[in-house]
Order: sequence, then structure tokens, then C-alpha cells
Amino acid sequence: MLLMPDGVTFVIANGGIETHPDYGRAELNLDTMDPSVAFVDRRDGHLVGQLRLESGLHQLSIRHMAIDARSRVWFGCQYRGAPSDSPQLVGYATADGEIRLIELPLDTLR
Repeated sequence: MLLMPDGVTFVIANGGIETHPDYGRAELNLDTMDPSVAFVDRRDGHLVGQLRLESGLHQLSIRHMAIDARSRVWFGCQYRGAPSDSPQLVGYATADGEIRLIELPLDTLR
């Protein structure tokens, strides 16, 4: 979680991986993960907006955020799908509703 430059909005990376203390670090929902980036008003806790990548990328656990000078929220992902897949792992989201992954060369993704 980070505070946006406006001083009012928290941005929260929801990785989407469910765990439970009874099962240690076991990942319980890899087939139904629901990662997102959420914007929440820190004053009253209301959800300002929530962004998700396309449904076919639901196994990209969104994490590792930083905010740039243009107030874009950059994030890195951890892929929890098939080892043979090579999805893009870095992207950004904006408070006005844009979320996208950037194209990195395959050698960089490895």
C-alpha cells in the first residue's frame, strides 16, 4: 500500500493469492485468483476505484509498487501459472482507470 501524491488516496496491490494460517504458505486458489489495484480514500475508507488485468491474466499476482512523477502506479507481478507461459510482468495503473502491462523482451522476462 502506498499513499498517492494527492495525500488522500491509498493505492493497494491485491496479489490475489489466498492463504490460510492452518495451511502454512500453501496457495489455495491459483485457479481462481483475483488480483487487482485498488484506490481507497484514506479519510473514510471508501473504494474510489479497482482495476484488474484481463481475465486471462488472473494468475499474475500484482505487487511491488512505486509511483512516478505523473502519478502512475507501477507494479511488478509474480506469475503463478504454467511454467511454460511467459506473460508480461510489469505494468502501471492510473487513478482515472487505466491499467496495462508494458512489453518487455522475452530474455528480460526470464
